[in-house]
Amino acid sequence: MSADRRANLPILQAEVEQPILLEPVAPILPPVAVRASGVCKYYGPYPAVSDASLHVEYGEVVVIIGASGSGKSTLLRCINGLESITAGDLEVLGITVEDHNDVRHAVRLRCGMVFQSFNLFPLLTVEQNVSIAQRLVKHRSKAEAEERSMAALERVGMARHAGKHPSQLSGGEQQRVAIARALCTDPELLLLDEPTASVDPELTRGIMELVAEIAATDVTVLIVTHDMGFARAAADRLVFLHDGRTIEDGPVAQVLGNPRHVLTQSFIKKARL
Repeated sequence: MSADRRANLPILQAEVEQPILLEPVAPILPPVAVRASGVCKYYGPYPAVSDASLHVEYGEVVVIIGASGSGKSTLLRCINGLESITAGDLEVLGITVEDHNDVRHAVRLRCGMVFQSFNLFPLLTVEQNVSIAQRLVKHRSKAEAEERSMAALERVGMARHAGKHPSQLSGGEQQRVAIARALCTDPELLLLDEPTASVDPELTRGIMELVAEIAATDVTVLIVTHDMGFARAAADRLVFLHDGRTIEDGPVAQVLGNPRHVLTQSFIKKARL
């Protein structure tokens, strides 16, 4: 080794022994299916949603509870891109939801929604109601749409009613058809608005089991309901809304059994009565 190289060794050693200072790294937030922060939705001067915040992790079943008029259904429609938000931040399936038709349409392509009023076409049969969204949204052939429709109807126990019209079905049966229609679009996020509002206790149990089955396939489920029994059985987590604001968010046992906020306490007490 030359004298020049030996002379350089202490310098190199000193450089190696110097502490390496790293810049602090910002924490990486876990991916979530829905992230809402300070979301507001106004109709003129009227605030339907005034300060709603929540997060829904992939694969979770989250239930939003609250009195009528608290903004639950409006928030669900904002998440699905059916309504534009007035203020706040909203991210759905990695898409920042903006007041732009193309962006909101991109969200709807990946979400399935079951409306409280079902929104079935009265002149179409059950099978046609389930097939039509697949053909218009997913551009599937008539044969493929029919095959998928029948499989979905079988899954919800409605295959034998495929040739009937909505007017020939009970409210609970129409609900199941609406769920089949939503499932046929292969949603990553399924939104259910009052899924047990028009069904009897026996059908409520069946819908609970169906929600559990859907969640087991890694579909994220967000539900709005007044039914505390359904909420307790179906949810991983509860979110309580009051006057369009998120008041409480936590595990089912905590929110229903030991609510922290006085408004939640009052709502749960009335719900039990």
